[in-house]
Amino acid sequence: MMFHEMAHHIEFESPTAKLAARHFVGSRANGIEKPLSELTGNVMYRSEKAFPDKFIHPYVGKVYSNGLTEVLSMGIEQFTSKKKLTEFMKKDREHFVFVLGVLKS
Repeated sequence: MMFHEMAHHIEFESPTAKLAARHFVGSRANGIEKPLSELTGNVMYRSEKAFPDKFIHPYVGKVYSNGLTEVLSMGIEQFTSKKKLTEFMKKDREHFVFVLGVLKS
């Protein structure tokens, strides 16, 4: 959770990261925004929406009204263990490379 929230701060403070994350979602979006409850099967997502794609989790496709996303925060969470990181690289190499690039810059 700590890494997730830290990544939100990075995106909030960096206009470049914010724009890149929005572009990442936009370039990968497979259709219009849909309710997260529909995308995940979890009714706890009451009014939240996200753009569908084959992200590591549908929540990655969420874009807030202020333009911030969940791309960096959900990606950085995968760096917390070797197992998660390996699965991340296998499942969505493009997202992995995106996160790595933001961290490097």
